[in-house]
Amino acid sequence: MKEKLWQWYETFIVDRPRTVLLVLLALFIAIASYTENFRLDASADSLVLEDDADLKFYRLMNRRYGSDNFLAITFKPSATKEIFEPATLKQLRALSDEISALPGIKTTLSILDVPLLQSPTIHLTELSEQVRTLETEGVDLALAKREFQNSPLYKDLLLSRDGTTTMLLAYLEKDLKYQSLLAERENLRELKHSGAAYSSATLEKTEQAFKDYQIIHTKNQRNTTLEIRQLISKYKEDNQIFLGGVAMIITDMISMIQSDLIIFGAAIFLFLVLMLSIIFRSLRWVSLALLCALLSAFAMLGILGWLDWRVTVISSNFVALLLIISISMTIHLIVRFRELQSRHPEATTSKLLKRTIRFMFEPCVYTALTTIVAFISLFVSGIRPVIDFGHIMTIGIVFAFFLIFTLFPSFLGVLKKSTSHHHHDFTQKITNTLANVTLRHHPAIVIIALIAALLSVIGISRLQVENRFIDYFSEDTEIYQGMLEIDQKLGGTTPFDVIVKADISETSTNDSAATDDLLGDYLADEQSVMNYWLSPSKIKEIEQLHNYFDSQTEIGKVMSLATLTQLAKILNKGQPLGDFELAFLEKLLPNHIKKILYSPYISEDGNEIRLSMRVIDSDKNLKRKELIEQTQQKMNELGYRDNQFRLSGMLVLYNNMLQSLYKSQILTLGMVLLSILAMFIILFRSFTFAVIAIIPNVLASIFVLGLMGWREIPLDMMTITIAAISIGIAVDNTIHYIIRFKRELPADYDYRAAIKRCHNSIGRAMYYTSITVIVGFSILSLSNFIPTIYFGLLTGLAMLTAFLASLTLLPALLLVFKPEVQRREVELQQ
Repeated sequence: MKEKLWQWYETFIVDRPRTVLLVLLALFIAIASYTENFRLDASADSLVLEDDADLKFYRLMNRRYGSDNFLAITFKPSATKEIFEPATLKQLRALSDEISALPGIKTTLSILDVPLLQSPTIHLTELSEQVRTLETEGVDLALAKREFQNSPLYKDLLLSRDGTTTMLLAYLEKDLKYQSLLAERENLRELKHSGAAYSSATLEKTEQAFKDYQIIHTKNQRNTTLEIRQLISKYKEDNQIFLGGVAMIITDMISMIQSDLIIFGAAIFLFLVLMLSIIFRSLRWVSLALLCALLSAFAMLGILGWLDWRVTVISSNFVALLLIISISMTIHLIVRFRELQSRHPEATTSKLLKRTIRFMFEPCVYTALTTIVAFISLFVSGIRPVIDFGHIMTIGIVFAFFLIFTLFPSFLGVLKKSTSHHHHDFTQKITNTLANVTLRHHPAIVIIALIAALLSVIGISRLQVENRFIDYFSEDTEIYQGMLEIDQKLGGTTPFDVIVKADISETSTNDSAATDDLLGDYLADEQSVMNYWLSPSKIKEIEQLHNYFDSQTEIGKVMSLATLTQLAKILNKGQPLGDFELAFLEKLLPNHIKKILYSPYISEDGNEIRLSMRVIDSDKNLKRKELIEQTQQKMNELGYRDNQFRLSGMLVLYNNMLQSLYKSQILTLGMVLLSILAMFIILFRSFTFAVIAIIPNVLASIFVLGLMGWREIPLDMMTITIAAISIGIAVDNTIHYIIRFKRELPADYDYRAAIKRCHNSIGRAMYYTSITVIVGFSILSLSNFIPTIYFGLLTGLAMLTAFLASLTLLPALLLVFKPEVQRREVELQQ
């Protein structure tokens, strides 16, 4: 059967190169038509767990209390000007009006629009009357400035405490169609998840409708963001202005993805041209290797467009990775072909191709499979962009393998036979040096490896997942600068909410264990208890909570009903509100104040309150998990049962994702090791060879993880993929080396001589591919996305370690354990 397959391949692929090239051309023309459907995705969903119950609750609270769908513009006048002077306020009004006039903007809010309640102080009963603003004629600007700096409502929200920076909020128009499609999709997903009856066809149709409209929705928000950015640019000459907000982050991350795709592709292409020219010194081989790599990457763009898979900032590396992996595979074929050509100069190109393919097919199949296993392991991460990255690379490697083993023989088949240029070069000196060092000092190499492994394990025990979102971006990006400005001057950036239900009954504290559905548990038995929270005792409870959160150094601005009651107390001549005033507080408030101070912090039925906070993400002492656990503990200490309160906000969602990284790292690494070990046992037909082969790669992987622990580099969505991917790609070297070793050893059963021959043959190809992979990954450091930089540099370091281990530790282990190889005829040995 095997021989028949080889005959079929040689007859239809090797012997018919022109036909194969025409078929490939037709295939690529068809694929190219789908490249226009290639899309990018930088939505907030890419930073959270896909099936997170807290995500469902977060969306519910957004519908109930309003979302954070706005853009924030920080405004700081030049050193010679102040905010509270007529010229600056006039300029701020002009900026606000121009932004309000933009399509996609519902309204704007700034210090110019909010009521002045303490300039001078008005009485509570005067709230329903016409309230003055900064633009009211005759207003005392000095008094107004003092109010904005000290008001429980305005300080750290619209004005910094030092009075130098203000913030203008531009609220985006609510996209009802987007919200409707999102709600419909989530409802159908929930039915599927719960096992209830649902229509799979309807779910598929809704998923597609949402994905299609998401492109329009993202484009609209991006256009609005770009228009605001262009508009505010003319105000930057005299002022320091930064743009912030979720829509801006999405816009800039899409730009980063596009930039990374172009820069990585171009930089790696130029590097490959240079590298291949130095290695092969022949246009034929440089062209062939580049063609295989470029067509693999280009085809994947079309496949992604055809499948409608969106590329995120995580998976945007797929172009660079496919180029690197394709080149590596092609180099092994070229090196073997040139080897045979130098040995048999009289052989025809067709005969050399058949012998090359037969010799290299098995190791290339297993190197492709082990790399695929590494990316398949990412499926268990639970993080959507990481899972998509795994899918994209799996499909890409399969297609690249198919392409290389059809294009390589057909490309050479239509060219005239070339003269062999096999020569001794600097590469052979390196591999010979490594061989000599290994043969002389192999016991010491094993001991050094053991020490390195021990230190790496200790480093791994120090690994952390806590990291600051702001540190994902370079300091010269507007995302970083805007977040830092808001964090330091205007109360923090990351939303964190505490939702508390009314204690309507003395239900068992074990109620929460009655159901596995956290969202359903929270909402179970909800009853209407109007005005439950609007009593002196309950307001005191809210104020106690409010003051506690306000005292935490990691938390910036805190807003709740306590903000309203603190302000009301000031307006009530320092007297707290009584039962009567609290009971009718909602009716006393005019609509424009009610929208700011009341509706966002209490449900319509009065049954539930919300404490809204913003966490200072740039605080280097911020530990999200500890903050969340401390909050839960504090709520319990104050007598709130677990099913009576719930934490929400992007802080919770992001923390859930970070905490899942530990589990993901263990699962992905464990899956890769077990799968590759099983494949090695099948490939080498020897448990001893399998274990020896995997040791250098495990060492390279844990070395990088240990280094991250020692250097306090936290795990993130990118760096959790390093260990699995490093092993998956690095094992290529050990596969090629051991297969060649098993073919060389039976010639004389001299282990030392066989190692020398392996270093001088397959060692050269390993050197070429490793240098290509190492530098290729290092090019990712050109990104503005810091996790991508870490991913590139650390993966490159892992590849370097794996290469050195493959040509030192691997042969040292072969010398120490001397695994047996049965004497057998080796196909195409000579």
